[in-house]
Amino acid sequence: IRGRSDPDTVHVGDRIDTWEVTGVELGRRLTMRFGLKAPGAGALEFHVQELAPQRTRVTATAFWHPAGVRGLLYWCAMIPAHIVIFDGLARAIIERAQATEQGAGTARSLT
Repeated sequence: IRGRSDPDTVHVGDRIDTWEVTGVELGRRLTMRFGLKAPGAGALEFHVQELAPQRTRVTATAFWHPAGVRGLLYWCAMIPAHIVIFDGLARAIIERAQATEQGAGTARSLT
């Protein structure tokens, strides 16, 4: 079965789009493996760090292990797209988190 086993929580083995969840620390970390055929292996990891009572940092880190020269060329060719994608992804995460917190009655600033 592809997809998530529960709509409200994420578990190791769940699929989110083309990513397979490989690690979860609730409220702190989410690690996913790239699930498409590519010349290498990739992972994406999100870390959430509480900085102050009303301030949280969300960090997204992409890992790529190229399979030879083709894998390295693939990664270099994708850098411009990844810059745009990751910037939009970070902004979307912040907006959703703020909307969720405001809906719960508390505003929280994410950086």
